[in-house]
Amino acid sequence: MPTYQQNQGADLLPKGVYPFYIRNAKETTSQNGNEKIELTLQVNGTFTVFDNLTFVENSFWKIDQFRISTGEKLGAPGSNVSLEADDCIQRRGTVSIDIDEFPKNSGRKRNVVVEYINPAVNGPMPAAGSAPGTGPKPPTEPDNIPF
Repeated sequence: MPTYQQNQGADLLPKGVYPFYIRNAKETTSQNGNEKIELTLQVNGTFTVFDNLTFVENSFWKIDQFRISTGEKLGAPGSNVSLEADDCIQRRGTVSIDIDEFPKNSGRKRNVVVEYINPAVNGPMPAAGSAPGTGPKPPTEPDNIPF
């Protein structure tokens, strides 16, 4: 029987920063029973990347990154926010993408979201394929405390 080496990199984006829009979003529950929104991102026009916004305290920073990247203004720190899956569909922004092996040691690779980029902090979108890691990190203390 003939054999061949499967080309696993042809359908992957190189590590970098790219424009995206949300093609689909659905509300579901994680394996641990936490509410989450499963996002289907259309990245750089033609690539599909999946990401999750999980509603647990140690992941709220990622939800805030997503909201900021897609043009939403955040309210006062500590305020309750409602985000529905339908609210996410067709939003646009900029995202940092990397390549990960999933499941680990399987040899199968996929694109993953590293971070959602804040356009106000980072200026205009960098060229496709530029270095990730330029977006905001979760704040340790709020810097916009009203007095």
